Amino acid sequence: MDIVEELLKKAKKELEKIKIQTLGIHGSMTSMGQRKTAQENAEEEVESSKTSLSKNTSELKSAIKGKFSDKLTETFEEQEQLLDNI
Repeated sequence: MDIVEELLKKAKKELEKIKIQTLGIHGSMTSMGQRKTAQENAEEEVESSKTSLSKNTSELKSAIKGKFSDKLTETFEEQEQLLDNI
């Protein structure tokens, strides 16, 4: 009887280890999926922002003239470069 009980304890202990490992793997996979989704969303936002900045820059160039227009254009172009580096 003692040998059977000992073997049952060892089997239960091994099952618990396997359960814990499975939970860890599942958590890791879920985390990677969430990280990938967040990265894809960030990339889409960067592209959207770059498009918007480019559109606003060209519209401002035609609507505003002079040094102020040049400074705004320069600022928007700097912002686009920052977005390119993200």
